[in-house]
Amino acid sequence: MNSCLKKFVKAEYPLREFISSTDLTFSKMRHTELQHDYTSKHTSPQLPPRDNALQIYYEQCGKVFTRELYYKVAEQISKKNAYYIINCQDEATSHIFSLGKFPQGDLGYKVTQNLLQQYLNCTCLLFKTNGYPCRYIWAVMKFIGIRIIPDSLIIKR
Repeated sequence: MNSCLKKFVKAEYPLREFISSTDLTFSKMRHTELQHDYTSKHTSPQLPPRDNALQIYYEQCGKVFTRELYYKVAEQISKKNAYYIINCQDEATSHIFSLGKFPQGDLGYKVTQNLLQQYLNCTCLLFKTNGYPCRYIWAVMKFIGIRIIPDSLIIKR
């Protein structure tokens, strides 16, 4: 939002121009967001070839995420192939997975699966900062056989 305001608002503007410029900026942002929503609802993204083993994830993401976010998520899904589970610690209410990358080995990232609340959390914090699951979460989901994206990995507006 700050970058949008910088385009239209100048420090030397009088109050009246400042308010009208701010209003114009927000109007353009709303319009752009509505365009993205329309595109997401009435079109489907280009999915990878049918022989892809993770086709089920791509299809679900295409239905759930906006088009812009879908391409970011699809990139994370495609990058998860290089990662594998090094260790799994079973605790009373959760599993903690340590991940490695071929051929480097241990990365230091851990994904926690909470069994009671049915959510996955990663130490890379991509989901918490950007709102979509990271490649490490996708790798763990594939490893444990989760075929449907949990609601906890979909941020509602």
